[in-house]
Amino acid sequence: DATAKLHVTWKTLELRAAHEEAFAGSYQRLNLGDGVIAFIRGGDVLVAVSTRPDVDPHAPDGWHDVLGLPGLVLALRR
Repeated sequence: DATAKLHVTWKTLELRAAHEEAFAGSYQRLNLGDGVIAFIRGGDVLVAVSTRPDVDPHAPDGWHDVLGLPGLVLALRR
């Protein structure tokens, strides 16, 4: 839905503006289980997305999800 896409874009750009150094850093793959593609960017930003409709990724301990949407995590290290 268009509102969800706008929300994701807004939160991602807001996070990028506040944490530019993380987005200039490298990618580190992260295993959050079957049906999830995840990586950490610059050590401080975590992105995880479900590749299956029956899987809903969650931010691991020590991370705060700024989106709160099913199937997608955009999180900051606490």
